Amino acid sequence: MFKQNGFSFSFVIFKLNYALTPVLKQIPPNYICFFLYAFLQEIAEWDLRQSEERLRLVIQNMPVMMDAFDADWNVIAWNRECERVTGYSADEIVGNPKALELLCPDTAYRERMMAEWIERGDDYRNWEWEITCQDGSVKTVSWSNISKLFPIPGWATWGIGVDVTERKRAEEKLRKANRAYKVLSGCNQAVVRATEE
Repeated sequence: MFKQNGFSFSFVIFKLNYALTPVLKQIPPNYICFFLYAFLQEIAEWDLRQSEERLRLVIQNMPVMMDAFDADWNVIAWNRECERVTGYSADEIVGNPKALELLCPDTAYRERMMAEWIERGDDYRNWEWEITCQDGSVKTVSWSNISKLFPIPGWATWGIGVDVTERKRAEEKLRKANRAYKVLSGCNQAVVRATEE
């Protein structure tokens, strides 16, 4: 029995079979098989389209950045989280041959990162890039790419990213606080030694 959205196709087939029995008796069996095959094929294609649409919605709306590139390094997928983090809409990035220049305007940095990407290949985790947003702010995005292990037809490479800018800022503040603590601790020890003498 095939069910979709609570609707049972076996029930429909039973009703059709009951209603069409007099007609079906007049049709040669090989034609009935052909029509049944065509009907089942249409159901399978409809189910596949529904499944693809659900997957597209998940990718488009998941709370991590997801992008994909073609063989010429053109962005061909840019989800809503990419839009939220960078401020650039998919219309501004997808198919734009200068998209990487928008995101990494420093030529030397961009060329260094692209060379490293080619060296790393399409199997890495937590590789941090400094991305320039539409408003000019710079964010750190940690990218992971497993497209070598899980290729997607039509996509030369794809990856997911997480904005780690706030975490990086917090780590820097903690480093500064630790340095200040060490300086104060050293001063405190010097004062204690001086008072003991």
